[in-house]
Amino acid sequence: RQVGDERFNVFTECPVSQTSTIVLRGGSEQFIAESERSIHDALMVVKRSLKSRSVVAGGGAVEMEVAKYLKEHALTIQGKGQLIVSAFAKALE
Repeated sequence: RQVGDERFNVFTECPVSQTSTIVLRGGSEQFIAESERSIHDALMVVKRSLKSRSVVAGGGAVEMEVAKYLKEHALTIQGKGQLIVSAFAKALE
């Protein structure tokens, strides 16, 4: 298979493959280095998840879930308290 100016042998649909190769190409060494670090980080997250058999939500998932609960709970509160709880829920979003 041709990738840019380089030619590579690509093997697909191997029934018992245990490895993969990722070819990184870019305009500068800095871009390649950053891409390599990003891929390494992602692979280490997958490796750690498979080893530990558990995952902790990230990327603001916990805050969004708390905000959702507070919005629903605010509907059960009367008066200014409802506005306060709703405002806090919005701040969490």
